[in-house]
This record gives sequence, C-alpha cells and structure tokens, in this order.
Amino acid sequence: MKPHEIRGLPTEEIKGMLTEAENTLFQSRFQMATGQLENKLKVGESKKEIAIMKTVLKEEEIKLELAKANAMLNEISSKFQIPEVANVIKGEKINFDKAKLRKAVSRLRMHPRKKEFNTEYQTLKKMAVK
Repeated sequence: MKPHEIRGLPTEEIKGMLTEAENTLFQSRFQMATGQLENKLKVGESKKEIAIMKTVLKEEEIKLELAKANAMLNEISSKFQIPEVANVIKGEKINFDKAKLRKAVSRLRMHPRKKEFNTEYQTLKKMAVK
C-alpha cells in the first residue's frame, strides 16, 4: 500500500490493518524459519507496510497535538492579550508548525506575566519538546 491510500482511512481501521500486517509478518518469519515460505520478499513487504502505517498514525497523532496547541495558544493570547503569540500555528507542514510552537513557547518564557498562566505555559512547553 502507498501512504496516500492509507491517509484517508479512519484511525481505527489503520490500527486494525496494522495488527493484521504484524500478524502476517510473524507468520512469514515463522514459515521462513521452518523453510515453508516460498516468497521471501513477503517479509520485506510486510515490514514496509507496517512502517508506512505507523508513520501515518504518528502523523495523525502529531496533527491532533498541534490542533490542541493551536487552540491553547489562541486561548492564552485572547486571555492575556499577547498579540505576538496569536495564530502561531498554521499550515500543513508538521515540522514547520512545531518550530513555530517552539518559538511561541520561547516568547511565553520571556513574557513578564508568565506566572499568571503557568499551567498553560507548562502544557505548551511539553508539547513543544515532543
């Protein structure tokens, strides 16, 4: 399977497919050890499918974290009127967004009212470190 084919599927379905692929890999390795596997390329194909599915699941997890961070940043900026932090995360590039999140956290770290919103700051800091 190609990554673009998997990206449109629901997370639960991807997890089910991942479990099936891991079972297939286990069976293929067992058959290879006993000498019953006819096509040895099947092991490599299973590994590749597993890697693609895990990558897509991790991308979805990161997108959810970025959405939470964006909502939190918007809440903090509206609550404390910090214009330079407002709307920091935009776009679909995950690494670029994560860099913007780190930049926003560094701005919040130097903000004079940091003690007033310490819990939100700590949560954003944890998200930026991941």
